[in-house]
Amino acid sequence: MSCCLRLCPQCICIPLLMSKTLSLSTFQDSQHVPTRCECQKSMRAVRGPFSDIKVSLKGHGCDKDEIIVTLKSNNKQMCLSPKERQGKRLLKCWLKMQKKGEDVKKCIQRLRPQKRRRQKKRT
Repeated sequence: MSCCLRLCPQCICIPLLMSKTLSLSTFQDSQHVPTRCECQKSMRAVRGPFSDIKVSLKGHGCDKDEIIVTLKSNNKQMCLSPKERQGKRLLKCWLKMQKKGEDVKKCIQRLRPQKRRRQKKRT
């Protein structure tokens, strides 16, 4: 009781240390680091136009690359396998766009088939 009436260094330091400890633990809890992969199951291919693409490269939380596309029709997110043809193409394009600093949404635009050139008939 006499400690509270006088301003001694112990009375000031103990509550100060306790408040610092509590604020540090609260700060550390607020930083969320995923500890597992987002995709539990990956599809070989996904049909339909896409509105967005998200790529998570392997790292601390997940030991594989993940490609998540959002469908334009219903905003449903689907996971694509980076080992299959469609996933490889999107991942390669995404990496190229990241390196160039361009918009990665160019990767999800529908590719138009190229017109075949007619060969001249030989007579």
